[in-house]
Parts: sequence; structure tokens; C-alpha cells
Amino acid sequence: MLIGTYPRYWLNGATFLTIIEIVSIAIFTADYLIRLCTAGPRWFRWMINPYSIIDIIAILPFYIELILDAVLGSSRISSLSVLRVLRLLRILRIVKLGKQSETFPLVLKALKKSIGGFILLANIIAMLLTLSSSAMFFAEQTIEKFDNETLTWYIESTNDTSFFQSIPETFWWCFVTITTVGYGDTYPKSILGKVVGCLTMLCALILLALPIIFIGTNFSQVVSEWHEEN
Repeated sequence: MLIGTYPRYWLNGATFLTIIEIVSIAIFTADYLIRLCTAGPRWFRWMINPYSIIDIIAILPFYIELILDAVLGSSRISSLSVLRVLRLLRILRIVKLGKQSETFPLVLKALKKSIGGFILLANIIAMLLTLSSSAMFFAEQTIEKFDNETLTWYIESTNDTSFFQSIPETFWWCFVTITTVGYGDTYPKSILGKVVGCLTMLCALILLALPIIFIGTNFSQVVSEWHEEN
């Protein structure tokens, strides 16, 4: 699937990729059906198991694409946006490889144990996004002017379009800043805006460290328990 996204492959319709796709789906389908048949009276409970749901989601897009191809034709289904989403779901097949690893259940257990930390992290990010984005939006207005005809904020000295047209649009800058990625596509130009940017970075380093430490501790505990059991 990953190699198939290269234009030179999907434009020329590489046969070997199609063969690999068919063989993989056949193996996954046989594996799913065999485990379903051997589930016994508890087959329904097995089907609604998260692992089983991932398995069926991973193989269904292939068969749905075949059906749509037979009904609508390959020229029409290539433009369907829903088909692009279905193709994206095929990436879940990689989860099947993770299930074979002994450490995969440890990751899931640690994540489940860290739900409180994730909730705290989400709350902190939401709070920081709202406060910092609002502060940045109003700080940049100290060097901006608003055009009533185009409904756009412009830098007063250069007439360049401002990066911060609204508070929701400023969320992108804030999220990139607090995660320390810093793409550089949006940045403050006013002195007050730069001050807000510095404060946002410092607050992010302090506030985000707390739940991340909590989550990391849970991972360490789960791994230690696993080593003791084995």
C-alpha cells in the first residue's frame, strides 16, 4: 500500500503490487474466518472484540472496492471520496503485525492506565490554545488595520496580510508552538506578539511536562510488572 502511492507505480498499474495485495488479503481473510469458526458459542463476543473489529476493518475496503468496481466501473470509483477513505483504512493492517508482538498488549495496558493523564493533557492543551491564541490575536492587532471591504487584517506598515485573521485560525500557530515543532509558516511580527509567543513556549514546557511524566511513569510500571512476571 505504501509503495503503491508512488505515481510511477499507480499510474502504470504495477502487477506485482496487485499480487501482493491479493495474497495478503487472502491470508488475512482466511485467518479471520478460521478464528471466527473456532470461536464457538462466543462468536459474537469475539466479533465485537477490538482486535477483531480492527481485523475486519482492515480487509473490508478491498472487497468493497471490488464490488464498487464491478457495479460502477473503475473509471467512476476512482473519483469517489469515500473510496479514498476506505483505502486509508487499509493502513490498519499494520496493527495485525503489532498484535503478534509480546509488547503490544503492554502498550495498550499502559495507555489504558494513563487515561487520566491523557484527559489532563487534553484539558491543558485546550486551555493553553484558547488563552494563548486569544492573546496573540489581540497582540498582533497593535500593528494591524482591518479592511472592511475584504474583511481582512493587514500589517499597517507593509500592507501584508496578517497571519492571524481570527482566534480559531491562530490555533494552528499556538498548537505548533506548544508542541515545539515551529514550522515557521506563521509567526508574530509585533513586539507584544513576540512576548506572547515567548510566554506560550515557557508555559507549554512547564504545563505539558506534568502529564507526560505521569504517562511515562505508567509505562515504566507496566514494563516492570511484565519483567517480574516473566
